[in-house]
Amino acid sequence: MPPPNRRTASTSPAATLVHQPFAVLGHHDASTVGAGKREAVVPVFAVVRRERKGRGGKDVTVVDLALADEALSRAWFKEAKAALGCGGAWQDGTWILQGDQRDRVRVWLQGRGVCRVTLGG
Repeated sequence: MPPPNRRTASTSPAATLVHQPFAVLGHHDASTVGAGKREAVVPVFAVVRRERKGRGGKDVTVVDLALADEALSRAWFKEAKAALGCGGAWQDGTWILQGDQRDRVRVWLQGRGVCRVTLGG
């Protein structure tokens, strides 16, 4: 008698999975998934400007977002610093990025879905 082929799975009831690791998650239909969670709101506009006064002659880029959720704004700030490769500071809901990053920040924000980005002096 030839040896059994180990590559084929048995279809007998005894060969069914006993342990189902995702069973504790329960069953969700499409209507209840995400219910009760607040959707992240993308700001409609942002003002990006360059400042030098009072900073020892160093350029900084100041970004004002119309974003009510501070946690989301802080997360975006952290991602923007990493994407732009610059340092920065968070000050009362305003992003302060090192260097003149106006054009790069505009492109980054538009990629995130911000409709209108105004560049200032």
